[in-house]
Amino acid sequence: MYVGLKMGKNYLISIVLTMILCRMAQAHRPVFSEKTATDPNTAVLITQPNISQVIYREITEDTKQVWLAFDANKGFKLFLQIGVPVLERLREFRPSILVMGPGLPENILEADLPKDMGAKYFPTDSIKKPRFFHEHFTGTDSWILRSETLVLPRSGRYYVVAYVPSGEKGKLWLSVGKKEAFGLAEWAKFGEWKKRIRKFHEINEKKRGFRIPILSQIGDLLRSSRSIESRAKKLDPNETTVKVQDGVKIHTVKTEYQNSKQEIRVLLPDNYSRERYYRVLYVLPVEKGFHQRYGYGLGVLKQINAHNKYDIIIVQMGFEKEPWFGDHATDTKTRQASYLKEFVVPFIEKHYSTMGTAEGRLLFGFSKSGWGAFSLILTYPEFFGYAASWDAPMFFKRFHYGMEQVYGTLDQLNVYRSDILASKQKKHFQKKTRLVLTGEKDWGRSIAAPNSGSHTVEMHKLLEKEGIKHVYDNSIKAPHRWSEQWMTSTLEALLGLTKAGRTQMQLKSSHCVSPSTSLLLMGMVIS
Repeated sequence: MYVGLKMGKNYLISIVLTMILCRMAQAHRPVFSEKTATDPNTAVLITQPNISQVIYREITEDTKQVWLAFDANKGFKLFLQIGVPVLERLREFRPSILVMGPGLPENILEADLPKDMGAKYFPTDSIKKPRFFHEHFTGTDSWILRSETLVLPRSGRYYVVAYVPSGEKGKLWLSVGKKEAFGLAEWAKFGEWKKRIRKFHEINEKKRGFRIPILSQIGDLLRSSRSIESRAKKLDPNETTVKVQDGVKIHTVKTEYQNSKQEIRVLLPDNYSRERYYRVLYVLPVEKGFHQRYGYGLGVLKQINAHNKYDIIIVQMGFEKEPWFGDHATDTKTRQASYLKEFVVPFIEKHYSTMGTAEGRLLFGFSKSGWGAFSLILTYPEFFGYAASWDAPMFFKRFHYGMEQVYGTLDQLNVYRSDILASKQKKHFQKKTRLVLTGEKDWGRSIAAPNSGSHTVEMHKLLEKEGIKHVYDNSIKAPHRWSEQWMTSTLEALLGLTKAGRTQMQLKSSHCVSPSTSLLLMGMVIS
């Protein structure tokens, strides 16, 4: 009896320890280093950048930057995340990330680096509502400001730098890697790690009497397991149910950006592999939910085999209200732009193997979703890479077709107007062709653009005036709905922009474009 009871206790403890280790494997591995980490020479070396690791630092007058260094091969998918402790004085604190290394664009931070090193900048100053995160093993709360994945263009030494452009002082944590690796060796150090992490988050420790570390952890876990699981479930905005219908994965999600549950539908190439990184085509809807008065965009693309022909992931998302792709002035549950940028795209990049950069994020739409494609890329030019619009309104100065319930005020509408943004954001579109503007049907004349003209024609004129390079053809005519007649040629033009070295392309339509119509990817039309 005693032997059986003893064996039972040992078995229970082993089970609980296994459970703890398995669940701790989901945590970041902390990096504590005595290095100052304020420049390339004192950078903390990360030997395994694929392993999920986090460093905690305070930004002061003497330590204005945090530098990490690592070596990686071309094509390595670097995952980055930055956040701050939940402290009232840090509510508006916005540190930025800079990745430096070979093959990256431009070095904007003064540093003594080799000449062939460029940099990729990830600011957080535009983040109004960071994502709240509770780490239950350390009992700490954080605001996650930004999560990014960057595919490295060359092999060599890279640096990840966290700093504060505003010069403010505060605390931050910076993490790299996604692969979880937390075993017995780490468990032995966890007690001390926990104390340091909680101290960093400024959590006051209460006296709790004599505690044996491992047994206390087991007891804490057993007492709180159920409440932790229920709390994590409530806090996790990515909680989903998944089903497959006609080869399309359908995720049902809950989000703070909309009132009700929404669907995100995903069509993968038949040869999809997690060993590769894919571009994602975001098909923007023209109706709320998945109503199909004007057809079904993802369905048409599936029929023409676009996912296999172009080897891309195709995503269409639902909206509670008529989609106009902006954030409401006051209603925090009507934030359509933020829903797409802050929830849908990160959700897709978490669950599927994507490029995870602007180069791999493409927007595609017509009518109000064509408005959305241009509005979104002009609002977030460093987040989205390319956009295509067919037969869309581009010049609305007052509310039409349910816009008021999405924007709230005309001032808020102005924030997302492409005709205003074109001038403000033109520098992002003058060196490289990233826009496709086609078609003329209902929005040729139904509600006139300036000069009583076509929205497509007038937007083309505006883009030319601002020196914005774009592909243009207003002769692609088809029924005003999701239709192969316009989608095939417009999609071909959009994906043509992503092909390096491609300098000229032909847009063809089964109806109205003559074989002589040629579009140079320089924003010029030759008719």
